[in-house]
Amino acid sequence: MVEQMLPAIGLSKGAPIGGFFGALASLKLIEGLGFWGRISAIFFGWVTAVFVTPLAILALDVTVSDRTELGIAFLLGVFGMSLLGATMKAIPELFTMLLSYVKGRWFK
Repeated sequence: MVEQMLPAIGLSKGAPIGGFFGALASLKLIEGLGFWGRISAIFFGWVTAVFVTPLAILALDVTVSDRTELGIAFLLGVFGMSLLGATMKAIPELFTMLLSYVKGRWFK
């Protein structure tokens, strides 16, 4: 049943599998996450790989084998997790910067 659903939305089995393992592999790159932070990071890396892999293959305009698709999905899973880690580190700094700007601009 899943094998019939994936092609209907433009996916193969390679993107979800490669993306999941890519997200798992990059857990070591992100420090300071609790249990739910790790779960959400894995999910974000997986979703990035699942939905960006077909777009990347279309953008490259090449025919790829299943193994190549797994590799692309793996790398995108790692990238998605890294992106989430960088975003989670940057949000507090961005919020502090924005708050100091607002205080300095409106509350002189």
